[in-house]
Amino acid sequence: MNVKLFGGLQVFEIGYLLVLCFLPWVVAQPAITTLLTSLSLLCSCYYIYKKATSKKIDVKGKGVFITGCDTGFGFALAKRLDCLGFTVNAGCLSSVCEGAETLRSSTMGKMNVVQLDVTSDDSVNKALKFVTDHVNKNNLELWAVVNNAGLNFLGDVEFCSMDIYKRIADVNLFGVVRVTKAFLPLIRKAKGMICLKTISKVE
Repeated sequence: MNVKLFGGLQVFEIGYLLVLCFLPWVVAQPAITTLLTSLSLLCSCYYIYKKATSKKIDVKGKGVFITGCDTGFGFALAKRLDCLGFTVNAGCLSSVCEGAETLRSSTMGKMNVVQLDVTSDDSVNKALKFVTDHVNKNNLELWAVVNNAGLNFLGDVEFCSMDIYKRIADVNLFGVVRVTKAFLPLIRKAKGMICLKTISKVE
């Protein structure tokens, strides 16, 4: 987590707890109540100003590749970015699952569903070829890769076999490395970004 953000959250939480502790006394002091109300209004105005003046990303010509789009966060992110106008390449473990079929029916028409198993070099290379061909054909740039595919098995150490640990590492660790290494040339060319968002899934 960003250090500044973490520090800000701590300050905010401590301040919130102090306000709760001294709330009865604060309410009884009109001057303090007025001050807090004014500060709240100033913070609200600053937030609205920052929101209104924040730099918008031009989505034209920008493609995104997301792993693990069958369900969950990857599925939701693919739909959201598609609605925003990005060209989305959604990697799904199964290209015929319900999530993949739903993504294919995207109304924006910029959604591509790619069969992807992050534990397989062959599957990752095929996905890379598809995305590369699509990017070159449509004069796009691969602006971001989101490593979302993740796997977890909840259970006591004694009851988890080494095969389970190896499978988890193959998806959550080596899968991320495998996809990142494969797509890095496209990302470098576009001066894009690599994102990591691993969502645990119980099997």
